Amino acid sequence: MNLSTVQAHPRPCNILVLDDDPTWRRFIKTTLESELNTTLLVAASGREALQILAERPIDVVVSDLQMPVMDGFQFLKRARVQSPSTKVIIVSASFEPLMPAPSTLTAAGALAIVSKEDIDTELVDLLRSI
Repeated sequence: MNLSTVQAHPRPCNILVLDDDPTWRRFIKTTLESELNTTLLVAASGREALQILAERPIDVVVSDLQMPVMDGFQFLKRARVQSPSTKVIIVSASFEPLMPAPSTLTAAGALAIVSKEDIDTELVDLLRSI
């Protein structure tokens, strides 16, 4: 068999959804799984997500911004150190003045900032392009 005729199939993208709210976590997971035809992992806290990153390779984390104990910005900074090749996309229902500005998040290493209103369009398109 000629190896040049064999098509390489890229492995599926390993995606982790991090959100403290179970309703949003389930919505993001089911939306992305149906649109991207893949299975996602989920975490309810930054600590849980960092543990998953330590145990297995994750290509992309979709992280909520506003969470108790460790918010999305704190998670982003820790994830960039622990797993520099993992891309982090921050999602939020609102970007209040007290939260880090989107420009601060991208400067800290976030791949993108997406409103939760745009999960089924912008986020899906972004993940398809990765």
